[in-house]
Amino acid sequence: MGTVVIWMDARNKDKLTALVATGVVFVLVLLTAIATGNGSVSIGDTEIRFIKTDSMDGGDTGYEIGSVPENSLVTITPVGDISEVEVGDVVAYSLSGYTIIHRVVSIDDERNTVYTKGDTNYAAEEISADQVYGKVTGVSTTLGFFVGLAKDRLVMAGAMCLCVIVIALSMADIVRARKAEGGGGNNCSRGLRGMTAGDPPI
Repeated sequence: MGTVVIWMDARNKDKLTALVATGVVFVLVLLTAIATGNGSVSIGDTEIRFIKTDSMDGGDTGYEIGSVPENSLVTITPVGDISEVEVGDVVAYSLSGYTIIHRVVSIDDERNTVYTKGDTNYAAEEISADQVYGKVTGVSTTLGFFVGLAKDRLVMAGAMCLCVIVIALSMADIVRARKAEGGGGNNCSRGLRGMTAGDPPI
Protein backbone atom coordinates (compact mmCIF):
# COMPACT_ATOMS: atom_id res chain seq x y z
CA MET A 1 0.00 0.00 0.00
CA GLY A 2 2.86 2.36 0.84
CA THR A 3 4.33 1.88 -2.61
CA VAL A 4 1.01 2.78 -4.26
CA VAL A 5 0.77 6.00 -2.23
CA ILE A 6 4.31 7.01 -3.24
CA TRP A 7 3.49 6.26 -6.89
CA MET A 8 0.37 8.45 -6.76
CA ASP A 9 2.29 11.29 -5.09
CA ALA A 10 5.01 11.15 -7.73
CA ARG A 11 2.47 11.14 -10.53
CA ASN A 12 0.54 14.11 -9.10
CA LYS A 13 3.76 16.02 -8.51
CA ASP A 14 4.74 15.27 -12.10
CA LYS A 15 1.50 16.78 -13.38
CA LEU A 16 1.62 19.76 -11.03
CA THR A 17 5.21 20.58 -11.96
CA ALA A 18 4.42 20.41 -15.67
CA LEU A 19 1.33 22.59 -15.19
CA VAL A 20 3.19 25.27 -13.20
CA ALA A 21 6.06 25.31 -15.69
CA THR A 22 3.66 25.64 -18.61
CA GLY A 23 1.83 28.49 -16.89
CA VAL A 24 5.01 30.40 -16.08
CA VAL A 25 6.38 29.99 -19.59
CA PHE A 26 3.04 31.00 -21.13
CA VAL A 27 2.82 34.20 -19.07
CA LEU A 28 6.44 35.14 -19.80
CA VAL A 29 6.01 34.57 -23.54
CA LEU A 30 2.71 36.48 -23.54
CA LEU A 31 4.12 39.51 -21.72
CA THR A 32 7.22 39.53 -23.90
CA ALA A 33 5.11 39.36 -27.06
CA ILE A 34 3.08 42.36 -25.92
CA ALA A 35 6.18 44.32 -24.92
CA THR A 36 8.07 43.70 -28.16
CA GLY A 37 5.11 43.89 -30.55
CA ASN A 38 2.58 46.65 -31.16
CA GLY A 39 1.36 46.60 -27.57
CA SER A 40 -1.30 43.95 -28.02
CA VAL A 41 -1.80 40.25 -28.60
CA SER A 42 -4.90 38.24 -29.49
CA ILE A 43 -5.91 34.94 -27.91
CA GLY A 44 -8.84 33.67 -29.92
CA ASP A 45 -11.38 36.48 -30.10
CA THR A 46 -10.00 38.20 -27.02
CA GLU A 47 -7.40 40.97 -27.28
CA ILE A 48 -4.96 41.87 -24.52
CA ARG A 49 -3.62 45.41 -24.90
CA PHE A 50 -1.06 47.52 -23.05
CA ILE A 51 -2.28 51.03 -22.16
CA LYS A 52 0.37 53.67 -22.79
CA THR A 53 -1.49 56.87 -21.80
CA ASP A 54 -3.27 58.22 -18.71
CA SER A 55 -6.43 59.46 -20.45
CA MET A 56 -8.48 56.85 -18.56
CA ASP A 57 -6.65 57.20 -15.24
CA GLY A 58 -9.13 59.51 -13.53
CA GLY A 59 -9.81 57.43 -10.45
CA ASP A 60 -12.83 55.32 -9.57
CA THR A 61 -15.91 56.36 -11.53
CA GLY A 62 -18.39 53.96 -9.97
CA TYR A 63 -18.74 51.90 -13.15
CA GLU A 64 -17.80 48.23 -13.48
CA ILE A 65 -14.52 49.31 -15.08
CA GLY A 66 -13.74 52.14 -12.68
CA SER A 67 -10.56 53.38 -14.34
CA VAL A 68 -7.78 52.21 -16.64
CA PRO A 69 -4.43 53.37 -15.25
CA GLU A 70 -1.48 54.12 -17.48
CA ASN A 71 0.84 51.12 -18.04
CA SER A 72 -1.89 48.57 -17.29
CA LEU A 73 -3.11 45.61 -19.32
CA VAL A 74 -6.72 45.44 -20.46
CA THR A 75 -8.77 42.55 -21.79
CA ILE A 76 -10.94 43.49 -24.75
CA THR A 77 -13.93 41.31 -25.61
CA PRO A 78 -15.40 41.72 -29.11
CA VAL A 79 -18.91 43.15 -29.54
CA GLY A 80 -21.08 42.17 -32.46
CA ASP A 81 -23.43 45.13 -32.27
CA ILE A 82 -23.63 48.50 -30.53
CA SER A 83 -26.68 47.21 -28.64
CA GLU A 84 -24.20 45.26 -26.48
CA VAL A 85 -22.66 48.55 -25.30
CA GLU A 86 -24.06 50.79 -22.56
CA VAL A 87 -23.22 54.24 -21.26
CA GLY A 88 -20.32 53.88 -18.82
CA ASP A 89 -18.68 51.00 -20.68
CA VAL A 90 -15.06 51.37 -21.73
CA VAL A 91 -14.80 50.51 -25.41
CA ALA A 92 -12.06 50.00 -27.98
CA TYR A 93 -12.33 51.57 -31.42
CA SER A 94 -10.16 52.48 -34.36
CA LEU A 95 -9.52 56.12 -35.21
CA SER A 96 -7.00 57.39 -37.77
CA GLY A 97 -5.06 54.13 -37.62
CA TYR A 98 -4.87 54.08 -33.81
CA THR A 99 -6.72 52.03 -31.22
CA ILE A 100 -8.47 54.23 -28.66
CA ILE A 101 -9.70 53.06 -25.26
CA HIS A 102 -12.32 55.52 -23.94
CA ARG A 103 -15.54 55.51 -21.97
CA VAL A 104 -18.96 55.77 -23.59
CA VAL A 105 -20.79 58.90 -22.36
CA SER A 106 -23.72 58.88 -24.79
CA ILE A 107 -25.25 56.73 -27.54
CA ASP A 108 -27.40 58.09 -30.38
CA ASP A 109 -29.22 55.11 -31.86
CA GLU A 110 -30.97 57.14 -34.55
CA ARG A 111 -27.72 58.50 -35.97
CA ASN A 112 -25.80 55.30 -35.16
CA THR A 113 -23.16 57.31 -33.34
CA VAL A 114 -21.37 56.99 -30.02
CA TYR A 115 -19.84 59.73 -27.89
CA THR A 116 -16.75 58.69 -25.96
CA LYS A 117 -14.37 60.48 -23.63
CA GLY A 118 -11.24 59.74 -21.68
CA ASP A 119 -11.91 60.10 -17.95
CA THR A 120 -9.25 62.80 -17.70
CA ASN A 121 -10.21 64.55 -20.96
CA TYR A 122 -12.48 67.59 -21.14
CA ALA A 123 -14.20 67.03 -24.47
CA ALA A 124 -16.06 64.02 -25.86
CA GLU A 125 -15.59 62.78 -29.40
CA GLU A 126 -18.24 61.55 -31.79
CA ILE A 127 -17.58 58.32 -33.66
CA SER A 128 -19.60 55.94 -35.76
CA ALA A 129 -20.97 52.97 -33.86
CA ASP A 130 -19.39 50.75 -36.51
CA GLN A 131 -15.92 51.83 -35.34
CA VAL A 132 -16.41 50.18 -31.94
CA TYR A 133 -15.04 46.66 -32.12
CA GLY A 134 -14.70 45.66 -28.48
CA LYS A 135 -15.43 46.33 -24.83
CA VAL A 136 -12.93 46.34 -21.95
CA THR A 137 -13.87 43.58 -19.52
CA GLY A 138 -10.77 43.41 -17.35
CA VAL A 139 -7.87 45.57 -16.14
CA SER A 140 -4.59 44.42 -14.55
CA THR A 141 -2.02 46.91 -13.28
CA THR A 142 0.21 44.06 -12.03
CA LEU A 143 0.63 42.40 -15.42
CA GLY A 144 0.98 45.82 -16.99
CA PHE A 145 3.87 46.51 -14.64
CA PHE A 146 5.65 43.37 -15.87
CA VAL A 147 5.04 44.33 -19.49
CA GLY A 148 6.67 47.68 -18.74
CA LEU A 149 9.66 45.82 -17.28
CA ALA A 150 9.82 43.54 -20.32
CA LYS A 151 10.27 46.60 -22.53
CA ASP A 152 13.72 46.95 -20.98
CA ARG A 153 16.08 44.69 -22.97
CA LEU A 154 18.12 43.72 -19.91
CA VAL A 155 15.02 42.75 -17.97
CA MET A 156 13.65 40.85 -20.97
CA ALA A 157 16.92 38.90 -21.25
CA GLY A 158 16.63 38.04 -17.56
CA ALA A 159 13.04 36.88 -18.10
CA MET A 160 14.15 34.59 -20.90
CA CYS A 161 16.87 33.15 -18.65
CA LEU A 162 14.25 32.59 -15.96
CA CYS A 163 12.09 30.84 -18.53
CA VAL A 164 14.93 28.47 -19.41
CA ILE A 165 15.67 27.80 -15.71
CA VAL A 166 12.01 27.03 -14.98
CA ILE A 167 11.89 24.56 -17.88
CA ALA A 168 15.15 22.90 -16.78
CA LEU A 169 14.05 22.55 -13.14
CA SER A 170 10.66 21.23 -14.20
CA MET A 171 12.22 18.61 -16.44
CA ALA A 172 14.56 17.58 -13.60
CA ASP A 173 11.60 17.19 -11.23
CA ILE A 174 9.73 15.10 -13.79
CA VAL A 175 12.74 12.82 -14.32
CA ARG A 176 13.17 12.37 -10.54
CA ALA A 177 9.46 11.60 -10.17
CA ARG A 178 9.64 9.00 -12.94
CA LYS A 179 12.67 7.35 -11.35
CA ALA A 180 10.97 7.28 -7.95
CA GLU A 181 7.91 5.75 -9.53
CA GLY A 182 9.95 3.07 -11.30
CA GLY A 183 12.05 2.31 -8.23
CA GLY A 184 9.00 1.88 -6.02
CA GLY A 185 7.45 -0.54 -8.49
CA ASN A 186 10.59 -2.71 -8.63
CA ASN A 187 10.86 -2.91 -4.85
CA CYS A 188 7.24 -3.96 -4.58
CA SER A 189 7.68 -6.68 -7.21
CA ARG A 190 10.79 -8.10 -5.52
CA GLY A 191 8.97 -8.24 -2.20
CA LEU A 192 6.05 -10.16 -3.69
CA ARG A 193 8.30 -12.68 -5.45
CA GLY A 194 10.09 -13.41 -2.18
CA MET A 195 6.89 -14.35 -0.37
CA THR A 196 5.79 -17.97 0.08
CA ALA A 197 2.28 -19.34 0.47
CA GLY A 198 2.67 -19.56 4.23
CA ASP A 199 3.92 -16.01 4.81
CA PRO A 200 1.47 -13.53 6.41
CA PRO A 201 0.33 -10.61 4.23
CA ILE A 202 2.32 -7.37 4.50
